[in-house]
Amino acid sequence: MKKIICTVSLSISCLFIVILCFFVAYPVLTKASEETEKEYAGVIRIWHVDSFEGGKGSRAAFLNSVARAFEKDREGVLFLVTSHTAESAAESLKNGEKPDLFSFGSGLAEAADILLPVSGGSKEAQAGGKSVAVPWCRGCYFLFEREEGRSDDLLVSEGKNSMALVAAALSLEQESCVRMASTQAYVSFLAGNYKRMIGTQRDVWRLRTRNEEATITPLPAFSDLYQYIGICADDEKRSVCEDFIAYLLSDEVQASLSRIGMLGAVTSVYGADDPVLSSAEEQTIKNTVYAFLSQTTREEMNSLALSSLKGDKNSAKKLENYLL
Repeated sequence: MKKIICTVSLSISCLFIVILCFFVAYPVLTKASEETEKEYAGVIRIWHVDSFEGGKGSRAAFLNSVARAFEKDREGVLFLVTSHTAESAAESLKNGEKPDLFSFGSGLAEAADILLPVSGGSKEAQAGGKSVAVPWCRGCYFLFEREEGRSDDLLVSEGKNSMALVAAALSLEQESCVRMASTQAYVSFLAGNYKRMIGTQRDVWRLRTRNEEATITPLPAFSDLYQYIGICADDEKRSVCEDFIAYLLSDEVQASLSRIGMLGAVTSVYGADDPVLSSAEEQTIKNTVYAFLSQTTREEMNSLALSSLKGDKNSAKKLENYLL
């Protein structure tokens, strides 16, 4: 009988402990559940536009790899990176579509109207008096020189949306110059047709791939070669987008930009073992342009730069009015 009473007493005690633990733990479990429900779970759409020549790899692929790494710490979030041309992005925006995150370079005027204010970078893209995008990687203009060449004219390598002429006008004295498309200019320079060429980080990597020698000098007087990222999502996705940008600008991610041959946006990527690119990172860019510059204005600036290189001081003065 005593054994039965002890067993019943023990069972009641255990039941009491279980009930007590439930009431103690329930508020904590409920709060954790509520916090989990607040976290966004779904698809974050990133549009990426290559507005200028890159380094030695795909910026879209790099962005995709960063997204995959970020997803590992954010259960239930999936990033979809879509590559666009400037034209296809503008057309999609015109049709009412928009991404959650937008990676773009200088010149995509249509993006200014859909981007929300952001912070946390340097050389931010301004629109309406507010910072609406931050650079996550960048390029640089360079002067390439070789001792031998058939022409003393300055060869200007013009890639997609290039403003190499502006970099030349702000960096050099009066020059007689020849303009060529990027690949054609590189081939002509290697063939010994010209002693000097103005190009970008893409040409640095082209020369290295061919084991070609040249004296390479960064031109910090001007650059428009910034790859920006901004937020379009104004709903529950926004906090995830902000966290992703912070991750993209982290030292860990920035340090890996050497994989695609680009310069760091907020930290140095290259060290003493790469004096050319480390020098480009160390020097402060003195002038840039409005990130959403129209194609018409871009062409006008190139025209003024060309006249300036020919010695037209009035054009040089007008060109300054476009600089930031």
